[in-house]
Amino acid sequence: MAKKKNQHYVPEFYLKRFSPDKEKRTIGIWNLRRRQKIIGASLRDQCSLDYFYGKDLILEESFEDLERLASGLLKRIDKAGALPEPCSNSHALLLIHLATQWARTKYMADAVQDMEESFLNYLSELDEQEAKRFRDDIRRHLDNPVHLSILILMEIFPLLLDLDCKILANQTAIEFVTSDNPVVFYNQLFSFQKSQSNTGIAVKGLQIFFPIAPGKVLLFYDSTAYSVGRRNQPIVEVSDSHDVDQINLLQMANCQHNVYFRDTSIDLEPLDVRGHRFRRKAMSRLETFPIGKTENGSQELLAMSMSDVVTNLSLSFVRITRRTRRWRARFQRLKSRPALVIRNQALHDEFKKHQDKIRNLEVDSMSLFKHLCAKYHQRK
Repeated sequence: MAKKKNQHYVPEFYLKRFSPDKEKRTIGIWNLRRRQKIIGASLRDQCSLDYFYGKDLILEESFEDLERLASGLLKRIDKAGALPEPCSNSHALLLIHLATQWARTKYMADAVQDMEESFLNYLSELDEQEAKRFRDDIRRHLDNPVHLSILILMEIFPLLLDLDCKILANQTAIEFVTSDNPVVFYNQLFSFQKSQSNTGIAVKGLQIFFPIAPGKVLLFYDSTAYSVGRRNQPIVEVSDSHDVDQINLLQMANCQHNVYFRDTSIDLEPLDVRGHRFRRKAMSRLETFPIGKTENGSQELLAMSMSDVVTNLSLSFVRITRRTRRWRARFQRLKSRPALVIRNQALHDEFKKHQDKIRNLEVDSMSLFKHLCAKYHQRK
């Protein structure tokens, strides 16, 4: 086999955390298409494609370095039973690992391509020549659609720094599962709003679920919107099997092809049946809004976004705060609602001031992370 031809979009070190054998060579699979449980599947063959990131190996080798650091960080979290200090290098590493894992999957590559095709189809109806020029331009500058999502997330990951994080420690007999698309963005606060995506990286009410072992899930969340577990306690002991079921349902609904598990006795067929109704009908959505007339016709605002997973999530240890419930009630009464509600306007504005410097390589994302940390904690 050619050197580094088999490139994983969910890292081997991560999947090994869900392996049942000492050698960490196998893993359990629930395959959606066949609706079949597979025991003892080769772990090495999961979540990988030949030259997924390209034959130049630049991105593949960058991920090797990140995975080595992330693996060490998760082991330290296991050992300490605690999360990194806010704004530390380890905190930044955790957010980078989270963001890149969300951005680097086959599902994300397909979703980016779906958005591109939707836009080009829309443009073709207006101007076929312009659509062809735009398509050629995209292909000239972007060989692989997943590269775009990774570049964007590596640029904007500092906007995650204001999210609180807790470890959900499983105390039940049912394990947490994971999948080939393991990072799930959710938003219980805006569950009433079905017509648009509510899971942008800077949106009010954002929640991110990331299983890191059969007994642990990391929950990143907007602490101005939610109360999670006990105040000032970094670990939430999950003792209700309904909660575990709800978190596993997120994985079943969010995955592309496979759900992965360690416990060979687990029965995932009922979860698959329930998860089917919550899976996305389309990977992306395109909406147009008329904004005015011109001499030659009319103007429209084009809005494109990823499709959200919505499972009617209900967890016993997560509550929307009283203040935020009052805010939501006022928001729902508005005749004209803003398309986007920013979670932390001061942080967002400070980030925007420096965004061009990142794009021009005058400032790197890590330096901006430290700068935003200082600004954010001054205001807390």
